[in-house]
Amino acid sequence: MPRPHLSADAEFTSSRRAGLIAVGCFAGLYAAAGASYDLARVDMLFLMLTLAAIYATWRDQSVLAGLLFACAYQSKQGAAIIAICVLAGTWRQPRQWLTGTVTFLVATIGSALLLNHLSGGWYGFYTQWLPSHHALYPRGLFYFLVRDLGRYLLPGLLLIAWSARPHLSQLWRSRRGNFLLFCTLGCFFAALAGRIHSGGSANVVLPLYAWFAVLFGLAIHRTLTAIEQQPHPRMQFVAALAVLQFLVMLTSPSRFIPSRREPAGPSVP
Repeated sequence: MPRPHLSADAEFTSSRRAGLIAVGCFAGLYAAAGASYDLARVDMLFLMLTLAAIYATWRDQSVLAGLLFACAYQSKQGAAIIAICVLAGTWRQPRQWLTGTVTFLVATIGSALLLNHLSGGWYGFYTQWLPSHHALYPRGLFYFLVRDLGRYLLPGLLLIAWSARPHLSQLWRSRRGNFLLFCTLGCFFAALAGRIHSGGSANVVLPLYAWFAVLFGLAIHRTLTAIEQQPHPRMQFVAALAVLQFLVMLTSPSRFIPSRREPAGPSVP
């Protein structure tokens, strides 16, 4: 498949440093995500497919994005929220939005009907009926705001907000701004929806953590570049926020070694 032509606005950064920082940030959130990075879990498959779909959307590969979002949905149904928001972010390109959305809906509904038929109705029971009967869990909102965001992300969120402050008008006026805004909304609402329902543990925040790491890497790159060009005490303070973000993620690896009494590992609310 030929690579589509991208304008200057279409590339975020080619900095390897920013990418390394973003990956390190996501790795540092292992404890925050309830130690759910294990390859034997469906969470990481869901996350891989979701991130691949987001990337395909950015590269204007709408059909591929729709198919990847459909695959992500079949791994975890929360992908539907992210897919709708991310694809809606392409509203400035109606053809791309329509192609991606139709592909996602046809692939998702078609595969769901097929799986439900092959399973004798059990697919619909476990993926539709059972989740729809999960009770609301008001305490989950507290965990989401205080623990998931405040405890583990506050310094990074402040840094991202400071970095985005001069460009807030571009969040709606530019393609790049739309992409960042709608991806953020999709990951945020998907995590929130999972948290406020019974059974929603820390692993439901994984997409938000991954997207936070992307934004954090971009913000760090912009901050360090500004410091290199024109050092300023305020910029150094912002850089200190980045250091603080990594400090709040520090945790002892020994806590994840299962004991005889707890073979499944530590529990996370």
